Amino acid sequence: RILPTAPDSAFEWLRRLRLRLGPASFDYLSLENELYVSLLDRGQAVLLRYLRGEREPQQSSDFEDGAQHFEAAQQIAPYAWAVQSRELFCRGRVLIFHRRYAEAVTVLERAARLD
Repeated sequence: RILPTAPDSAFEWLRRLRLRLGPASFDYLSLENELYVSLLDRGQAVLLRYLRGEREPQQSSDFEDGAQHFEAAQQIAPYAWAVQSRELFCRGRVLIFHRRYAEAVTVLERAARLD
């Protein structure tokens, strides 16, 4: 339950911990970093499967999942342009699955510019 939309998610627990310990607390920052890395790992797993090609075909839902994890990671590090680029790449792939090619090109070009 690491996505912020999940009931009783890690984001909710972190919010409570931040209120209790403060945003500069070592314990808080350590747990926030763990959550950030977990979100990136989940999103990156989607991209690694994509790079393997047809050996592991993916579906639109795989890329949507990756985009959600990268988007959540941006709540922790909003200026991480590489993370935003990866989210946009996943969203562009979702658009391709839905045959919305013109929109996909725009989103994928934006992802490339950020990267």
